[in-house]
Amino acid sequence: MSHYLVHRGWEDRVPRRGVVSPSVAAIVTRAGNPKKIQSWADLAREDVTVLSADPKTSGIAIWQLLALWGSVTQTGGEPAQALDFVRQVYEKIPTLARDAREASNAFFQEGKGDVLVTYENEVILEGRNRPDISYFVPSVNISIDNPVAVVDRNVDKHGTREVAEAFVDFLYSEPAQQEFAKLGYRSVNPFITIATEAKLPPVETLFIVISNKNKTLGDTISTNNFINGCPHRSIHSCPL
Repeated sequence: MSHYLVHRGWEDRVPRRGVVSPSVAAIVTRAGNPKKIQSWADLAREDVTVLSADPKTSGIAIWQLLALWGSVTQTGGEPAQALDFVRQVYEKIPTLARDAREASNAFFQEGKGDVLVTYENEVILEGRNRPDISYFVPSVNISIDNPVAVVDRNVDKHGTREVAEAFVDFLYSEPAQQEFAKLGYRSVNPFITIATEAKLPPVETLFIVISNKNKTLGDTISTNNFINGCPHRSIHSCPL
């Protein structure tokens, strides 16, 4: 019996390598976008204050860091240029929040900062309570993939594999994908995508993060090593 909770190759046994509800990054600005922030590059401007959570403790912060990196490498830049850009942005952040909620509260409730980077689906939900919310989706963006997997050890132990696999299959069905779309996610069902694409900003260049055994973001990056080697106060020491 395998000592892994999930068997190797799990992503090859489900549709779309297990991704069921993808999203992208959105850049939230102050109402009306007074500083005319239009791209990732603008986040490095001296007059722009970015609020962010710590990549060591926050999921969206990791995606944000990788999105900043990819915004350079996916448009012809070299890894060294990407690292320099990431440094420029993070060195201007006054304090890194513990998590996305803390960063959001500082931005929305306390009025701090000019920019908040978050998940597009979160912005869509927030917009239902804040109709005046101002944000845009960068045309060069990262696919924020939310995967699902059957926990092999558990289902084999309890004899529930059939129902677990049926549930995973259901998540890719049209009814389930419609529910994900209502929550602001970008559907993996092509029929739902066609029906909702007019409501979501187009992304011209969409890149992904995959195993560090493969080429991605224009170069090979071990995400864990990159994050762990980059405390926000010494990001200049990050490994390439």
